[in-house]
Amino acid sequence: MVTSSGDANSKPTFHPAFTVSNIRNAIPLMLNQTDDHYASWVEFFNIHVCAYNVRDHIDEKAPRPTDVDDATWDRLDALVKQWIYSTISPDLGHSIMKPGAKALDLWKSLQEIFLNNKTTRAVYLEEQFNNTRLASFANVTEYCARLKNLADQLDNVGNPVSETKMVLQLISGLTKGEYDTVATVIQQTEPLPSFNRAKSSLLLEEARRNKPEPTMPQALITNQNHKRMFRTVAGMDRMSNLPQHLIGLILERLPVQDASVQELALTNSNRCYELPSCVSSCLELRKLELEKCIFKRLLKFEVFSNLEDLRIKMIDFGESSCGALVTLPKLRTLVLEACINVYNFNINASQLQGLRVLCCYDANLLRLLDAPCLKTVFLYFDKPVKDFVRVERMNLTRLLSNLPKIKNLTMDDHCLKYLSSGELPKWLSRPVDSLRSLQLVNCQLSDLDQLDGALCLLRKLTESREIVHVAENHLDSPGCLDQTLNRLRSVKIETFDGSRPTLLFIKLLLAHSPSLKKLTIDPSGTSVGYESLNIVIRFPQASPKAKMIFVIP
Repeated sequence: MVTSSGDANSKPTFHPAFTVSNIRNAIPLMLNQTDDHYASWVEFFNIHVCAYNVRDHIDEKAPRPTDVDDATWDRLDALVKQWIYSTISPDLGHSIMKPGAKALDLWKSLQEIFLNNKTTRAVYLEEQFNNTRLASFANVTEYCARLKNLADQLDNVGNPVSETKMVLQLISGLTKGEYDTVATVIQQTEPLPSFNRAKSSLLLEEARRNKPEPTMPQALITNQNHKRMFRTVAGMDRMSNLPQHLIGLILERLPVQDASVQELALTNSNRCYELPSCVSSCLELRKLELEKCIFKRLLKFEVFSNLEDLRIKMIDFGESSCGALVTLPKLRTLVLEACINVYNFNINASQLQGLRVLCCYDANLLRLLDAPCLKTVFLYFDKPVKDFVRVERMNLTRLLSNLPKIKNLTMDDHCLKYLSSGELPKWLSRPVDSLRSLQLVNCQLSDLDQLDGALCLLRKLTESREIVHVAENHLDSPGCLDQTLNRLRSVKIETFDGSRPTLLFIKLLLAHSPSLKKLTIDPSGTSVGYESLNIVIRFPQASPKAKMIFVIP
């Protein structure tokens, strides 16, 4: 009981904590061991215990109220324990449960679980923060929320992220070509706007880009240059709110099956829907775009013998599909992005020239890359191979042996690590004469597998138009490069931040590239000053003809 004074005859008052009937109304998060919302959960809990005057039960520095007797304090402690157990997952609750433990003991156990090894966690979180990209998220809101969450976690392990760094990372992670204008405006604003203001600007730009034209109908059929084109975008009006079977009926009644349709795009912005059977009747298709569709039965792509351009995004190919070989003799461009059960898409395209595979974690890469005419390949894993549903055994040698005409090769850090992992033999006994452009996205040169793979590729480039696209590099050891890059002619460093690892990498390249003709440095923001440029200029150069280009932001 709580009394208003020490007088035994005074009338007792009821403690406010006993009025809480549903803790989930005050703490809407459910914490689990694999969650990254610990900081938010702690903030909600601190607000709640402070509001109900029981902070001393989780904070040993908080004074115990003098007007609470021992019996009442024990009841309140049991109540706080109930709050903790009710807002964490059962497995986490079992891991901290101890007979006779106080609420403070449970609180400290949670701190040990989520805040141990602060240095290691800080390094891991810092890497995640620096490599966060808008392309990995459905919208700007999710992208900004992830950055804010990582910043909160870094602050929680004693490594706070400044407002300026958050804004610069927000800009550097944007998809190029989509938000360039607003990114430039934010960068040139003095002083730099806050994270929330920059986020607001991006949300406005996203809303403007996603706003449908007022006159655009649900289905569009046009005749342009004697090419009939059909496009339906479910999600722009009321049609997307209809039941799935009604959407299918509407699409079946539209003239999609017109034999003269050469371009067909089906996109659903809200949810996946089953692909209408009428698509199979478009035998003259030259270009096909599908987004957010479900293949109840794998579409018979082989009926599209004239197909030249195929773009598939967020498609479920179905687990029951047999994966029979599909032959598309005229296909030149293939894009697969964020698809499920892609291993069932077994394709043979002898004329394929461009291939983009993004976040398709079970794609049959060996089959997709078995195309002798491929000139441009873009492989983006976005996460470690150990998280894949199924993994093909493949290395850099086998990859390039399938690509005799490759000109442009792009891969991210996870892809490069997978292809380069293990003991490195003397790969690529002869130069890759056709390769002109090499882009290594998010390449981390402190990773020996990635470093060896990158150097192996660099040594074999022969022409003068090679590009090394290095973002957020981390180079720890100055002795990691002991070869001469005799064929390297051109280097471009993007998102240059002036950090010591980046400067060290540039120094190594300049010292080991006797044929280098051009070094282009594109800084990550206006915060990179001319001091870094002066440092680069003073580096020893193996090539007397090397020109340095510093892009002014």
